[in-house]
Amino acid sequence: EALLEKVEHVLPEGIDLEFDGAYPAMWCYKAKNYALYDGEHVTLRGSALRSRSMEPFLKKLNDTLIYSMLGASDEDVCALLLKTRADLESGALPVAQLAKTEFLSMNPAVYAREVEKGKSRRASLEVALRMKPAPKQGDRVRYYVTQGEKARMPDWQLARPLESFDAATAPYDPAYYLRKLDEWQKRYAEFLPDDCAPPEPQGKLF
Repeated sequence: EALLEKVEHVLPEGIDLEFDGAYPAMWCYKAKNYALYDGEHVTLRGSALRSRSMEPFLKKLNDTLIYSMLGASDEDVCALLLKTRADLESGALPVAQLAKTEFLSMNPAVYAREVEKGKSRRASLEVALRMKPAPKQGDRVRYYVTQGEKARMPDWQLARPLESFDAATAPYDPAYYLRKLDEWQKRYAEFLPDDCAPPEPQGKLF
């Protein structure tokens, strides 16, 4: 309140400041993307930290890193990172942890007509075309990326509905998700503890 009184007289007409709250800890990732800790709960702000389409295994890593930096948890993010990598390499990570969730921005039938006219393809809508009955615009679709016949095929060609997962005939592609894990580690490298080993270079995703 004292601070607000000091700055109130220098603000342009029509501009007011309000006290939103005080927090023991805050972590700012980038503009408009930050985390607040009030001593009991963590609040995430910004699409980079709480995207609905983020795969669960990456969201778990995000949350573990953020909570540990804020002092809200003592879970070891490096241990989780190493275990996730090992589980991916062995195929032990459940496919549900890899599934991407998206809400359809277009009716699949309309999308199919647009593709015929040369519109770029999207994994979620390609998955929708495979589903019976076909979902509608606004419906939720969950899918994973399976192994391709050739290396580095676009994910829209390899995306499959989560419900159709079969480890024998359509397993998920560990290399694809390991590259995603590498990208996550590089993105947050400056915030990770020094004992987190850097990932081996595996190239970029499509």
